[in-house]
Amino acid sequence: MLKENYFSAREYWSCHLKDQLTEQGFFGILTQYVIDWFKANELKIPDREQAACIANVWDNVQIVARAGSGKTSTIINKTIFLINHCKIHPSEILILAFNKDAAEEVNKRLEKVLKQESPQAMTFHALAYGIVHPKENLIYDQLENLGKSKSVQNVIDSYIHNPKYADEFRTFMLKYFKKDWNRIILKGHNLSKKEMIEYRRSLPNIGLDGRYYKSMGEKRIADYLFEFDIPYYYEYNFSWNGINYRPNFTIKLNKNTIKRIVIEYFGLVGDLDYDKDINDKINYWKSRKEYLFLDMYPKDAKNMDSIEDFLDEKLKAFFPNMEKLPENEIWNRIKKRAVDEFSKVSSSFISRCRKLMLTIDSIADLVIDKTKQNELSDLELDFLRIIWKIYRDYLESLKQNGEQDFDGLMEQAIEVVNQGKLEWNRRKGADNLGSIKYLFIDEFQDFPLLFFELISAIRKHNDYVKLFCVGDDWQAINNFAGSDLKYFNEFEEIINNSKKLYITTNYRSYQNIVQVGNQVMKEKGEPSVPDSTLEGNVLVTYLDRFKQSDMKNLFIRGI
Repeated sequence: MLKENYFSAREYWSCHLKDQLTEQGFFGILTQYVIDWFKANELKIPDREQAACIANVWDNVQIVARAGSGKTSTIINKTIFLINHCKIHPSEILILAFNKDAAEEVNKRLEKVLKQESPQAMTFHALAYGIVHPKENLIYDQLENLGKSKSVQNVIDSYIHNPKYADEFRTFMLKYFKKDWNRIILKGHNLSKKEMIEYRRSLPNIGLDGRYYKSMGEKRIADYLFEFDIPYYYEYNFSWNGINYRPNFTIKLNKNTIKRIVIEYFGLVGDLDYDKDINDKINYWKSRKEYLFLDMYPKDAKNMDSIEDFLDEKLKAFFPNMEKLPENEIWNRIKKRAVDEFSKVSSSFISRCRKLMLTIDSIADLVIDKTKQNELSDLELDFLRIIWKIYRDYLESLKQNGEQDFDGLMEQAIEVVNQGKLEWNRRKGADNLGSIKYLFIDEFQDFPLLFFELISAIRKHNDYVKLFCVGDDWQAINNFAGSDLKYFNEFEEIINNSKKLYITTNYRSYQNIVQVGNQVMKEKGEPSVPDSTLEGNVLVTYLDRFKQSDMKNLFIRGI
């Protein structure tokens, strides 16, 4: 039966064998059959967990796939099994990947086995394009093409050059560019405070000079030196016992007795190894009489007032005429960067709003609603008072210029499918969403509302489609950009007739690495299991010892 008519197996078990064979036992037989089938067909044999995922062809299936567990291989092998053994036509399978590279990899691997009889793997945006075929020009951001950000920046520029709004925008950008831009993302409106704080901690810190700093303490020290127009070197190299040593800040002087001032910010205290490192550095500088060494700690850099309290007296002895730069001078020096960074933040915010399907009115209501005002900081309120206007004018500029962004394209696709128009057309051919029997979704942990609404629209008009969603909640990285783990965590409640399965064997990493990862994510779901018998080495260090790469695109990608 399994060989001749695999699909009838579950009904046969339910009608004739259920009293003698448990469901677990039934799927155990199916799992072994899948393993034997791949072996007989001289294909790469899946492990038992992977085979169990392939064996279930009746339910909506969610796969929790830990790192290195063969996520893509499972997608490939299930597709091969459905086509070659279950006789599902390639046009009845659609595979949606998170990005273009992943989709191309799946297509190449499928074509290698199935030749021309392979289904299509594509991104959600490619599917949306095939559904809508928009007349508008698509704008988007890539390294060599920042069309979307430029469109947002054009709107911002129009406000900056408008006498009616210029002061409001200039004041906001100057005020918060001098503070912590990262605070803008503290409230995500759909994420918990804990999630947003964790994301915030992972972001680089940018000073007024445009440089990335490893900690907020370093950033504040740099901003102080910038505002008082004191030239400095960041991580200037010294030789210490033949080893390169780069203290945080070095200020060159023209004094006879003191050649340089060195400022080190020690952000971690109370750790034995780190405290020893601090003492070694202090002793090193004590032996060099031509240097003035200033060691600073979190209590000295908790805000700009504490920075000034610590540094004012010490530096005025060497810079008696030091004064804070006037606001206009600071603005002139940072204007271009401030506008650029604000444009990136605004573009990310707009994209996040669109992925969450938040309207202009809903953003404006946050500013008007007295209850909401109590929940928002002054920074957030100031930002929202400005951004809703930018959001409104950005959408209007798209309409006037005959343009559309990817989020808008997704919205159009949802509307078209909800109207019952299920045809889609790509270069590889035309198909109909109503005839799809299996819909594969890769990287399901990074799944936003827009994607969910498109899938819901498809399922509304196709009662037979089965979902096969693969992802790892331990690797969710796009919450800040609008993805929501609730679709992953609540899959069985949201999607009817569904099963959750696991593939946990890590074929990529050594034992100790897997165990450390499990420890970090302890009690956050099914742990990973190492396949390798080699222990491997795990090196422990402090994050503040790493130098942030100076890549301007790493600032803030979302709100």
